[in-house]
Amino acid sequence: MDSLPPAAASYVHNVAEATQTPTDLAATCALGTLATLAMWNNATIDLDTWTEPGNLYLVCVLGTGEGKSPTMKWMCEPIHTMAGRMVTDNAALLSRQIALRKQAQARHKQAERALDKNPDDPDTLVDEQATRDALDLIPEQGTPTYILDDVTPEAMIEAIRDNGGHLTVLSSEPGIFDQTSRYQQAGTPPNIELMLKAWSGEGVNLRRVGRGVTTLDSPSINMMLMAQPVAISRIYGNTEMRERGLAPRLMMCHPATLVGHRQTINRPTIQNNLKEAWEALCQDVNIRMGAHPTTILTPGIDLARFVWDEWRKNLETRIGSTGDLHHIAGFMAKIISSTARTCLLLHHAWGHTGPIEPDTMHRAIQLGDYWIGHLCSEIAATGTDQPDRRAAQAVLNWAARHDMDSFTIRELR
Repeated sequence: MDSLPPAAASYVHNVAEATQTPTDLAATCALGTLATLAMWNNATIDLDTWTEPGNLYLVCVLGTGEGKSPTMKWMCEPIHTMAGRMVTDNAALLSRQIALRKQAQARHKQAERALDKNPDDPDTLVDEQATRDALDLIPEQGTPTYILDDVTPEAMIEAIRDNGGHLTVLSSEPGIFDQTSRYQQAGTPPNIELMLKAWSGEGVNLRRVGRGVTTLDSPSINMMLMAQPVAISRIYGNTEMRERGLAPRLMMCHPATLVGHRQTINRPTIQNNLKEAWEALCQDVNIRMGAHPTTILTPGIDLARFVWDEWRKNLETRIGSTGDLHHIAGFMAKIISSTARTCLLLHHAWGHTGPIEPDTMHRAIQLGDYWIGHLCSEIAATGTDQPDRRAAQAVLNWAARHDMDSFTIRELR
């Protein structure tokens, strides 16, 4: 909580008390909201040797019925309001583009019919090619949907294209991960390529059945999801999710449950002044990021740089063969990236416009250490740090899927 600016921290406390949920949940939603604004403004942090965008993949782990949905609703309301405004503001432009594409399609069809009648006419051939080129210059465009809930990888492609290259996924359920395997044939890997590359904005060519290849030059996805403990265990226990790098991209928190200790009567209510202060902060951050999209971590002799370098140096030692974090070494690069991105978000949230300040870096590292602690706890609980246990779990899952009380060595092989 110390990492968040006062307007955010106060509202997080208020929402947590009103919904009787852990502050971790509301704070995660606050970070996800700020990350959405960073993505919309193409905000980045320049670390001298590499650059990080501002989007994050956040997951908060809580059981069913613990107030995830209302907390997300209250904390994310500012970006829903802004998204609705963007759709309204772009309605006229969208209508114009759709009309132009329809006109170009009609001209191209007319040229195709003329070419069918006179295939040897050079003028007709030139006209057909010209109308084809004109059509290609006007991309297919649907109504933007900047924020989605339950979405398939295929639908994400359409949404990112229509939104101008980005998409925010906000959901009180982790169904997006189940969707990655829903239409896959047995034995084929989950469809996670888009989510892997949209983490850092890598271009991707995606082939869709019946629709050919769709090219996304620099896709970006920001995710803020809630998950039950069994779901997160399934994600971390999935070899494809873990080894291909989707699980390491998830910055996960698993707060202690408040069930059994919640205030059932005379609950605090949402205070309008705190809500308005949070909305005003989001508006200010949006404006600030638009005006100063690139933030610099000063190279050379600088206190913020020194804090950053020392933290990374310490982590490198800890993930060594004798270090206490060796079992999550594969996760560490993404935690470091997410911490840098969080530094960008906090930099703007605290009202700064120049280079990164030492206090901002300390706050971001505090969150990075928080994620490391929760990841270690979750890995230990699921046993995914133990290869033998992972193998045993895979056998158990296989037997359960096939409703087997027993099996032979041949079946196991």
